[in-house]
Amino acid sequence: MGNPAFNVIVVLFWLATMGWLVAAKILPPLRVGEPPNYTSISAESDKDLPACWAIRMRGRTVGWAANWHVRRPDGISEFYSRVYLAELPLDELAPGWLTTVLKPVFSDLDLMEVDKQSWIIVDPLGRLSDFESRIRLAGIPDAIRLQGTVDGSRLKLLVRSGDVSATLYQPLAANSLMNDELSPQSRMPNLRVGQTWTVPLYTPFRSPHSPMDVLQATVEAEEGIRWDGTRTPVLLVVYRGDPGSGRGSSAVRGRMWVDEGGLVLRQEVAMFRSPIQFERVPDRLATELRAKLPENWRQPMAGGTGRMLLDDLQAALSTESVGEDSVTEEHRTEPSANNSEEVPVLQAR
Repeated sequence: MGNPAFNVIVVLFWLATMGWLVAAKILPPLRVGEPPNYTSISAESDKDLPACWAIRMRGRTVGWAANWHVRRPDGISEFYSRVYLAELPLDELAPGWLTTVLKPVFSDLDLMEVDKQSWIIVDPLGRLSDFESRIRLAGIPDAIRLQGTVDGSRLKLLVRSGDVSATLYQPLAANSLMNDELSPQSRMPNLRVGQTWTVPLYTPFRSPHSPMDVLQATVEAEEGIRWDGTRTPVLLVVYRGDPGSGRGSSAVRGRMWVDEGGLVLRQEVAMFRSPIQFERVPDRLATELRAKLPENWRQPMAGGTGRMLLDDLQAALSTESVGEDSVTEEHRTEPSANNSEEVPVLQAR
């Protein structure tokens, strides 16, 4: 019949485990709703024009970004992104391997031009299918290239940089909302304070042998920011290391400010040694930038196009106060995660 005390311990352990499962995994979505996924983002983005962004680092506008969603007739969704940095200081590259590779080649180069294009393909059921990211550095096409293909619950990654290449396999949870670390999100619909979800993250700037990371996103607070000249109510999403990945950390890896309609207005990432900020450009100022974007989002831009678009954007921003002083006074140094706790400074890896 077994030991009665042992049976009681087993039952108590089972109850405790089930209690944790219900409290941590089942009740939160019921209370605050399901977090964003490709299906909801795609549905909200169908009629959007390409979103344009000003990129700031160390208080200066150093580049621009644009992203666009396309839904094909067969139901497949394509998420495209372009990022251009005109003057990225070489010493900003946090990954030591990349600095080591570039220094001998560009020994007399202090500022480096970065032109990145990427896309994510999602099937009609809202599942990630494949993605690709290509980076041109200092005029060298495909200096870094990363390709990912999903096969069931496994992700195959192929990374190339010069003579260095690596093929990696790793598990991928169903309905994962994959992100490119250097591409801003255009929409995050149906957010509620308290929502949390896991974010697989890839970036071509990491070592070819470890291009992926896993973060935990949490909608932490309702705030107000100054955007396009007016105070706008937003929800603050904070990204930290995912505890379940074994590399969890309290350090803030990224932040996002989303308005009540699900439109992302600002995003910060700790990808380089200094935080980089994407500030959404209002539609009235983005029209000219959109008109000059290449029609084929998978093709590289012609030489000089990125610089020309940055000059146009800087000229447009100089005529209006759009985002240069957009953080409200109470968040001018470090935005707070709630009314009583300060969010730590963004930490590069």
